[in-house]
Amino acid sequence: MALARPKSDSGERSLPTGLAASPHPPLRKGTRVRRTPEFESTLERAREECRLLGHGFVGSEHLLLGLLGFREGAAAKFLRERKFSLSRLRQEVVAQVGKGDGNFSRENPPPSLRALGIVRLAEESARLEGSEADSLTLLWALLRDRESDASQLLVRMGVDLASWAAAVEERIGERTRRRPRTFFRKGERQRSLQAEMRRWKERMRGARDLLNEQMVGQSAAVDRVVSTLTRAWAGLAESRRPLASFLFLGPRGAGKATLARSLAPLLYGDEERLLRIDMEEFGGEEDADRLTGSNNEPLGLLTSLALEYPYSIFLLESIERAHPRALAKVNQILGRGFAVDGQGQRVSFRDHVIVLSVNIDSEYMERTNPLGFRLSTRGVKDVDVMEKELLPEIERNLGREVTEKVDEVIVFYPLEDPEFRQLLDRWSRELEDKLWQRRSLKVEVTEQITRAILSESHSTPDALRRSFLRIVENRLAAEMLNGRLKVGESYRLETGESGELVIKKKES
Repeated sequence: MALARPKSDSGERSLPTGLAASPHPPLRKGTRVRRTPEFESTLERAREECRLLGHGFVGSEHLLLGLLGFREGAAAKFLRERKFSLSRLRQEVVAQVGKGDGNFSRENPPPSLRALGIVRLAEESARLEGSEADSLTLLWALLRDRESDASQLLVRMGVDLASWAAAVEERIGERTRRRPRTFFRKGERQRSLQAEMRRWKERMRGARDLLNEQMVGQSAAVDRVVSTLTRAWAGLAESRRPLASFLFLGPRGAGKATLARSLAPLLYGDEERLLRIDMEEFGGEEDADRLTGSNNEPLGLLTSLALEYPYSIFLLESIERAHPRALAKVNQILGRGFAVDGQGQRVSFRDHVIVLSVNIDSEYMERTNPLGFRLSTRGVKDVDVMEKELLPEIERNLGREVTEKVDEVIVFYPLEDPEFRQLLDRWSRELEDKLWQRRSLKVEVTEQITRAILSESHSTPDALRRSFLRIVENRLAAEMLNGRLKVGESYRLETGESGELVIKKKES
């Protein structure tokens, strides 16, 4: 359990053990930007300042002290040029948050959620710029978080956070021999914006093709998602709301989670930037406070994850099973771009994508279908019609406020035989490639196998996948174990008279 800080502290908190071991793991090592020795030394100096003041964990104010305390760093030079001294700054910190006693001190104090968010923002900024994280990027990230203890302290000391952030950005540009984004020669701004728009145009075009390769039978849903994201990245979305928000409607297995998962590496470079929360766990009135926190439980799940992962996608699954109080908290995030945690601290969601998903029985969707259209006629117009038919029922369960605040309501169709056939073809190709690369076996999965699997009853891709594993992969594994499949040989998978799988050796 994390140690508390003195009552005079304004509320920055450390990451509790239970949340650190949550099903949302930290970023893979390969996805993080490299930290310079200067960056690491600054963090170590921040821990020293935390221990010196007798506090239980490292907050944003300790990061500020560490930036000034590591005298060899570029950030310390920046602060000294503006007549800041370590002793004066330390006095201001004590005046603001108090000084702890020995009961709060620990040898290796953990970071607060706020401090962790600042460090992650610095790393993310450096990654997007293709550079290393150093003390200047850490100072820039600290100045961008206007609600932290450190920023509030600087404001009370007469600092203009926006002008300081611009000056730090210019210093970063000079150091890396690149002109910062906010400073341009005459005519350069327009050329830069045009180049940026061209890059995003190509990226969004590529995104549509990439997502359609990963999705099956949901091209209309992909089109709507890409269009909304294009509008957001073009700067046309409301700045006070999340980057984008969606309500996904459809049966289980239609691809709602798959599409959300595919967006994470596209937008943020890492599939682990998808944070999935089962809203059925917040079905009771007393459970709603666990989302954003309360006086008794200040660390809410949503707010904690938003601080820990400043750029990410939240997938709130089975939102229809959440309690109305939990829905009200989600509505606040959708409409205002922030949530208030258990200690009154605002937590921003403006750099996040919020996806709400509702599971609808496929038979209900077929009964609701007013036109009787099938796969061959599916398109954007059909989605519009189905959306109008489904929305009244959704609003009766969720309330109109949710459907009005999301950027897009997107319908996912139940998959049918043509889509199931596409999935089987994909799995067959993947299996053939895997066997050749790992076992030097050439195996051809024939059309007979596809028809045999499709002849069984399947309602979801998961059920279809289980049939493929049972009929094809399990049999192949058994034959390999018994030594009947020889390295370098070629085989065909067919069906026998009674429908069983038959493995035939191809003639050379």
